[in-house]
Amino acid sequence: MGVHHHDQDGGGGDRVVRRQMPSDGAMDGGDGSDEASPSKKKWLLFNRPLLSYVPIRLCRRCGRLPFCIAILLLILVSRALLEELWDTSLNPALTEIYTLLEDDLMGSDVKCTDTDTLSVKSIVEKRRNGLQTVDESGTVQAARQVCECLLRPLVKEGGVEDFQGTTRRYGARDWSDDGQSAKVKVSSIAERRQLLTGLLDSMHCELHVYQYPIPPVSAAHQPEPLSLRKVLRAKGNSAYLLESVFWSHTQQLPNFHTISYHGGDPSVASAIASLTAAFAVPTFPTTAVFGHRSDLAVMWKSTLKKWNLGGMDNLDRWRTAEDVRGAVESIRHEYPYFNETEGRFHFWVVSQDGGKPEYSAFADRTFNANASALTCTSDVVDYHKMFNMRRYHHWDSNEPLTVPFEPPYSFNPRRDVAISLSGNIIRAARARRDVPQPPPTTPSTSSTTDDTPPLPSGPSRIPALLQALNRGHLVFFAGKIGQGSPFRGGKLRVALRDSLQDTPEALIVEGRMSRGDYERALRESVFCLCPRGSRGWSPRLMEAVWYGCIPVVLADDYWMPQGCFWDWTALAVLIPESDALKTKERLMELSLADVRARQRGLLQVRHHFMYHVNLQRGDATDMAFLELWLKQNVCPVLAGITQ
Repeated sequence: MGVHHHDQDGGGGDRVVRRQMPSDGAMDGGDGSDEASPSKKKWLLFNRPLLSYVPIRLCRRCGRLPFCIAILLLILVSRALLEELWDTSLNPALTEIYTLLEDDLMGSDVKCTDTDTLSVKSIVEKRRNGLQTVDESGTVQAARQVCECLLRPLVKEGGVEDFQGTTRRYGARDWSDDGQSAKVKVSSIAERRQLLTGLLDSMHCELHVYQYPIPPVSAAHQPEPLSLRKVLRAKGNSAYLLESVFWSHTQQLPNFHTISYHGGDPSVASAIASLTAAFAVPTFPTTAVFGHRSDLAVMWKSTLKKWNLGGMDNLDRWRTAEDVRGAVESIRHEYPYFNETEGRFHFWVVSQDGGKPEYSAFADRTFNANASALTCTSDVVDYHKMFNMRRYHHWDSNEPLTVPFEPPYSFNPRRDVAISLSGNIIRAARARRDVPQPPPTTPSTSSTTDDTPPLPSGPSRIPALLQALNRGHLVFFAGKIGQGSPFRGGKLRVALRDSLQDTPEALIVEGRMSRGDYERALRESVFCLCPRGSRGWSPRLMEAVWYGCIPVVLADDYWMPQGCFWDWTALAVLIPESDALKTKERLMELSLADVRARQRGLLQVRHHFMYHVNLQRGDATDMAFLELWLKQNVCPVLAGITQ
């Protein structure tokens, strides 16, 4: 039995880490008995990953307990000092890392600047005075166009939101367009980023984020503040770090406040009235899951369940969902703001494989309907549930209550926010160094015409494409295939592998790769496969974007991050899961001009999908808060204003 840091199959070499504990036979002295004697049970308390098994065995044989305890403490202190030295001075890779993150470590560059910004306060005031027509600046017009996408996504047959249709319709739309013309204008990425500057300026000045004090139920799982040390020690799925990222970056926003007392604060009430408030709910599901997995009671119950001896299934997740419920109940009873707003203007972060449906399953229905979840797991339809969340009234209950996966518990693209998926800050910095940013496009360079001769047809098409792009692999994938559950490395990935068996230019690695080999493959590949795993998302999607490797996404009903800001159909290749066997055929239909346009677009927008040690203007955290601010504060106001 070991402490298992589970990965949602994020690609690369930093995905699954197991710290193995000695077997049960070793713990009970090697006599093979199922239960340790009372004299041996005390040694179970010391059987933790940081301790060495050999010194414990020696101590048990010599019988000098005080001396042995002193030796064990010396080992612990020595190991801690060595780890500290390795993280600060002895590690030869630190010089490279400090160079990569030199600008990032200088601090946050996000601040409120007095420019021509969208003033939610002024629009609300005009509305209260009966003015239904307002003079709209370019920033307000841009916000209106984005809000049309955020609040009114296209819906497919069956009532399911259509991400591909929505991002194609709105993601490239000219935000200066009044929407009255029959033909929708298309704006370039450079023009869109310029308008985003105005929206970000507005958000930095208008949004006031209030942090509730951490309730006792969440205090034990408060994430460590983000630092270079934390980044260096991050293990497992890189998305698991995002809880620490958002926890730290939220406190770097220009208008961040901590609620200091239980009574109503006039300044908070004013922010609520002017629709400029956002409340951070102190829940930490990702940190809590792994904290619970290290709990001896959870280990014991999970072991019993594994051997069909009773116990409870998914106990770590059950306790985490109870923590979320407890935190919400705490702020409801101790502070007036949740009840006054009926849960609106509240948000929470979950970056674990289990998303909003699992960890908010026991919370108040109002919380699920009106608060916003900033989450990696943004499947609008949960076809592939990782586990069925059940509520037990007692640890030994045999009559659990199964919580349904349906609205308002499921991801809602009108209110929830899909966040960027990889928290590998060092890998992002290497991508910026190894794959330079292309020069900004101008009206003359953004023309759809291309002087490059068309690619030949037949067997010579792929070599000609690779030579033109100066890349060595047509397609790249690294991860589990045909192993585990039907969804993680299941039939979809097997179909992809089979469809590319006769393509020598495809690099398909079944398993993990070293860090250097993985990043080299990203640099040298034209397309990167991003199929559904346990859930629709994977950190490999963002890592492909960073390196200009065109993502080939096969994940039905997955709502991709920032889909209303960029046209994902012009950046990636989106293929239905049912067409997995036609993947190569779909890729060969693209012209050289199409491929180059996608690569250039990815490198132009990649900053908006990267995280940093400190909050940076327009980075992945900043963009998540921009979308949150628009959905919770701005769009409802603009929806009631006519031009």
